[in-house]
Formats: sequence, structure tokens, C-alpha cells
Amino acid sequence: MRRLHAPVYASRLAGLVAVMAPHLRAGDRVLDVGCGGGALGAALMEAVPGVVVEGLERAPRGGEAIAVTGFDGGAFPFADGAYDVVVIADVIHHDPEPLVPLAECLRVAGRAVVVKDHKTDGPAVTWPWLRICAMDWLANVMYGVPCEFDYPTREGWHARFAEAGGRVVAEVERLQLYPRPYRWVFTPRLQYLAVVARSGAAVTPVGSG
Repeated sequence: MRRLHAPVYASRLAGLVAVMAPHLRAGDRVLDVGCGGGALGAALMEAVPGVVVEGLERAPRGGEAIAVTGFDGGAFPFADGAYDVVVIADVIHHDPEPLVPLAECLRVAGRAVVVKDHKTDGPAVTWPWLRICAMDWLANVMYGVPCEFDYPTREGWHARFAEAGGRVVAEVERLQLYPRPYRWVFTPRLQYLAVVARSGAAVTPVGSG
């Protein structure tokens, strides 16, 4: 299973870097929430010189490619605005209380939070929703990561961000992250990225300069 997933993961990593790097600036201190082995953080540092990425992980594996802080869930062990940007990729849909990590990301981010996750275009138990469920389970079963199968619509994400105290300043509703033939299952319309700032904060949108 790991060997089969390797080319998919490599393509996903390259795609994430391509879509996230423009939202970072030289000198930024970045937190990668749910960083795993730190591959995304290391790739972002390579793509944007001067950026420093640190990780936050509930179960640090050891030997990560970036510095990682362990925590038990809930509140992040950092001060308000401790980081310029927080990135969180395909993590929120695994949390039974998704508003908690969203609110914490917004609290510790001085400028914005870059959220990559999945979205659906309608109610659950549709063919797109079933495809997300299948790919989510296949990608995580080998690591023992539980799946909540919680994938909001675009409007649902906006409502969730607002409830957590944020507002969307930029978004991409279709992401092409996977090679052929996996694209048929991991279709771009199921991949979603939003740049979120704290509500009421007078911030320059990430990626504007």
C-alpha cells in the first residue's frame, strides 16, 4: 500500500508547494499543523528562501525534516500571533471538533492561515462524497489515522471559518494535485484551498507582495 501511494504522495506534495508558496514571504515564520514527517515544511523552505517552517504534531514520529513540537490536542502551546502564517493540509477533516484547530490556527497566525482540505458540491452520500471517503481512508488506514468523513461544501467551509473567527481572503476551488490515472478519483473539484485571516483584522492578503 505504501509503495502504491508513493507516487501519489509525491505529486500531491509538489502540488501543495506550488499553490502554497506564493502566499509566503521571505522571513516568514510558518507553523505546519499536523506536519507528519515534515516533508511539506521542508519543501516550502526550499521553495521560498528565508522562510522557516516548524511543525506541530499530536504524535511526533522522530526524525522529522523540520523542528516539531508535540501536543495533546486542544489549545496550541504557542502565544497569540507567534507565527506569521499557519498552514494546515488535510488535517481538519480528521478532527471530531474541527472548530478547535481552526480557531487555534487563527489565534497563533499573525497574518493568515492557509487551509488545504476537501470539499463537496452538495449533500453527503453522493458519488463525489463517496470518492473522497474512499481516497481518505486509503491514504490514512496504513498510518492508523481515524477518518471522520466530514467534507463541507464551499459555503459550509465559509460558515465554519466565520464561526472560528475568520474570513476568507483568497481561495482556490479546484486543485490538480495528482498524476494520471489517479486524477479520475482524486478529482480537482474535491480539492480546496482557502487563505483565512482573523475577522476584523486589517491585514494585507497573503501573496499580494
